[in-house]
Amino acid sequence: MRNDETRSKKFFIHTRYSEDWTKFIREKGYKEGYEELAIDILLNFENVCSSQSVLEVGVGEGRFIHKFLERGVKYVGIDISTKMLKRAAENRNNEVDLIVADAENLPFRGNCFDHVFCFATFFFLPNNYKAIKEMGRVTKGNVLIEFRNLFSFIIIASYLKLFIVKLVKYLANKISIIKTVLVLAYGKKKVDAFVNSPYFHPNYPIDPIRLRRFFREAGLKIDYVEGFDLPKLYRGRFVGAKSIRKWLKPVLLVRAHRLRA
Repeated sequence: MRNDETRSKKFFIHTRYSEDWTKFIREKGYKEGYEELAIDILLNFENVCSSQSVLEVGVGEGRFIHKFLERGVKYVGIDISTKMLKRAAENRNNEVDLIVADAENLPFRGNCFDHVFCFATFFFLPNNYKAIKEMGRVTKGNVLIEFRNLFSFIIIASYLKLFIVKLVKYLANKISIIKTVLVLAYGKKKVDAFVNSPYFHPNYPIDPIRLRRFFREAGLKIDYVEGFDLPKLYRGRFVGAKSIRKWLKPVLLVRAHRLRA
């Protein structure tokens, strides 16, 4: 495993990310705005029977558990963070299983779930290709992935901002004069918190062309795509790309179905 992949996984397992993200979600009430639609797309806008099963990859604090249970499916969720699964416990009951597992190495036999759901998680996964292959391996029906689209100028700008922030942190740690200038401008306490903070979303860019190839090589065929603008944090209003072409939107909900051998 590459060093950057190892660091990414440790970020979720060993830092305070779970506490910070849960506080952010609960206190600010942040919502993407298309959660319900994502589930409907996965389930093909149909009422499913209780014999159908759903695997959620990246449970987080468990905000989707009750939504799936309301639709009558059997639910299983995985997350790499034990802390996050503990925070999902309030949504847990005897009808669901929450398992500590890596999205790139799912501990399930092949074709054992009717559907696989991956929302606000895919862009955290270091090895996108391996994750899609694993999702394709364990499903016998649909896979739905929400991912941030590199074709969007908003996403490009966010990666550029992230790169600049990381560069400044790196230079401040390596070149004392830069840190001194920052301290004079912002104060020692703020600069120390900035330089020493590990809390950056480790986003990994991907574009729709590469995503299509990943799906195809995993034995999946894309059959539904819906594009969205990113919501403005804390305000619930949508901003960003106004293109009619959904493939150019900052956020894509992409559903694919399993191809029979």
